[in-house]
Amino acid sequence: MISARRALAIGGVLAVASSGVGAASAASAPKPGANCSAKDLGKTVSAAGGGKVQCTKNGKSVKWRKVATPAAPAAASSPATTAAAGVAPAGGKSVPGISDKTIKIGLTGPYTGSAAVAGQGLRAGVQIAVDEVNAAGGIAGRKVELVALDDGFDIPKLVANVRRLVDDEKVYAIVGAAGSQALPGTYDFLKDKGTVLWGPVTPPDPKLPGVFILGPSRATQIRVAVDFACEKGIKRVALIGQDNNLGAEGKAGVTIQVPKCNGMDLVADERVQQGSREVATAVNKVVQSKAE
Repeated sequence: MISARRALAIGGVLAVASSGVGAASAASAPKPGANCSAKDLGKTVSAAGGGKVQCTKNGKSVKWRKVATPAAPAAASSPATTAAAGVAPAGGKSVPGISDKTIKIGLTGPYTGSAAVAGQGLRAGVQIAVDEVNAAGGIAGRKVELVALDDGFDIPKLVANVRRLVDDEKVYAIVGAAGSQALPGTYDFLKDKGTVLWGPVTPPDPKLPGVFILGPSRATQIRVAVDFACEKGIKRVALIGQDNNLGAEGKAGVTIQVPKCNGMDLVADERVQQGSREVATAVNKVVQSKAE
């Protein structure tokens, strides 16, 4: 199971699930400007005295820095929020996935196949968030209903699942979908249907108003990992990536960040086929490279 539970956005009403990563009690909440460790890079937590802080690196300085809190959108600007509050949207049209008693959201992910461990964890995290929201009374008196479909990490099946969730299951939004290669193939369809895609893992950002990318790019994640290795004194690093855009993103991050660490070298750069369980050759080459 993923250690951080996903947030669910239903229209303009936000229900945030408990987080298992970066949570801080009032007694231990960091102050803005306080030092943080490399393992906390990128984490956002509650700050002492209120608000949020994020652990960021500026040169050699690694500190908790205040995070600006965006203003909440006006409830009247969201037709889904209006419907959830029991008021018919402008024009009297109903909002897909929202009834008097439920708000239906969809999820597609690899629950079987080569990426099943990750997919099952993502599904479990979303389900925990749904259960917590419902246990607290739901949203505007409506229970959240989750429809989760297995795509086996197969591109055509993921695209078909998105269409099924929207056209057949009539979901309001799709949350936490995984498949950085396949999801871009659904953007035009989702835009035409007006369906929200919330927190996908982690495709290129299409800059569409209905697609909400929550996490950093894979290249950014790799750069943070390289910085962490550098701080630990590691000099010989290796990369194993898929032979697709995801692997290219990882390589881009390494290419940018490794030269910034004095004395660090990329001693092995291997590729594996997307969806393949055959990784032994790549792993053996990394071992032979004597990467740390």
